[in-house]
Amino acid sequence: MDRIYIDALSGRLRTALKQDGELTEIIYESGEAFAPGNIYAGRVSEVLKGQFVFIDIGDEKNAFLQPDPSKEPMLYDEKGRLCIKAGDCIPVQIIKSAVDEKGAAVTSRLNFTGKYCVVIANDSGIGISKKITDSQKRSELKALAEELLPGGFAVIMRTDCGTADVNTVSGELKELVERAISVTQKAAYIKPPALIYEELSEASRIVRDLAVGKDTEVITNSAYTAEKIKRETGIENITLYDGAVPLFHNTGIESGIEKALSRRVWLKNGGYLVIDCTEAMNVIDVNSGKHSGKNIKDFALKVNLEAAEEAEKQIRLRNLTGMIIIDFIDMNGSEDKQKVLQRLKECIKRDRISTTVVGMTSLGLMQLTRKKTRPPLHKILMRPCPACAGSGLAENEFYIADKVINELISVFSQTIYKKIKVKGSKRVISVLKQDKAQLKLIEDSFAACIELEEIPTGRLGYYELEKSR
Repeated sequence: MDRIYIDALSGRLRTALKQDGELTEIIYESGEAFAPGNIYAGRVSEVLKGQFVFIDIGDEKNAFLQPDPSKEPMLYDEKGRLCIKAGDCIPVQIIKSAVDEKGAAVTSRLNFTGKYCVVIANDSGIGISKKITDSQKRSELKALAEELLPGGFAVIMRTDCGTADVNTVSGELKELVERAISVTQKAAYIKPPALIYEELSEASRIVRDLAVGKDTEVITNSAYTAEKIKRETGIENITLYDGAVPLFHNTGIESGIEKALSRRVWLKNGGYLVIDCTEAMNVIDVNSGKHSGKNIKDFALKVNLEAAEEAEKQIRLRNLTGMIIIDFIDMNGSEDKQKVLQRLKECIKRDRISTTVVGMTSLGLMQLTRKKTRPPLHKILMRPCPACAGSGLAENEFYIADKVINELISVFSQTIYKKIKVKGSKRVISVLKQDKAQLKLIEDSFAACIELEEIPTGRLGYYELEKSR
């Protein structure tokens, strides 16, 4: 059974998903005003070479939309030409939150999501989950959608439709259609920029997205949150936790979060993964670890198969997105490589977020891409180190001392200053004190005076020059 744990008593709401007793996802409440799912009446501020449309939705940064005839049909005329311009007013829905300097990503296809169906305004078509394999049930759902769906709307029948009563599905579909019509009508007369439809609360939205089956149990330590989720989603299988030990400590989730921030992850067979995240990509390096035997080639397949499973878990747990490279241990022949590729593809199927296994490069690196829906865990819970600015490296004290000496020579030779007090960290000053002969030579060459002063600072390579005549 899947279990969703919600800690609502910490600084901000935290949600964790356990599948078969194993922690697989961690989500921290974003607290965003402009949250994914919200629909706004927006005003087009700029159309950039037909590739980007920037839209004012009331946020500090304009939202952006990437026009595409197949994905944004309402933005094109019958000849396939983009038919919007600066000043136009259109309803849009946030699909991705604003990140760094980028505004929120939006779409003109407005989604209204329920437990069984997703109704899409400004589109057409009927989609039925591939996981519903019963041909009779598929035909029944298609007939229902054709009967209830008006023109200009599309619908996706979700997996839960496969086991639900047709009257239940019909009732939800009617409700979603009515809601979609109401919102699109409201968008026609409201003055932009303005919020015209607010998604469920973040807790309810997360639970709705994570609760993919009927066997999901929700456990929370907040009665208010429990009632809110019941009211907004209709989910009844909610347990209120009132234990003395904090919920995430009692369930091992707290320690799981700490492990998800670690750079190294050990495997059961003695190997380990090293996970590094950069601006361009995320890299997972597989190492043989504690193996010291001669038969490394046979051992490589065993490590790589387990590494494929663990890598997929870590990708979900840490919410790594964009380009992901996995550097497996070198293997014997194409057959072993194919086994690892197949194992990875099987594991990826468990991921609810769209992930594509591109395949092995000529250099033997496995390449994946994963859709970005929210910031990765390390960006939410960690910040760049003030000493190294996030690089993981800091200048050593000998390099800093060389910089100081060269800067002293530059000041004495090009300015009128004849006295400089060097204030710096303990490490920098101690190295400079070892260079007394060099400092004395500079003093004699320029008829100058150099003083050293150690100051308390957490920055190991910090120094400053206090100049005087």
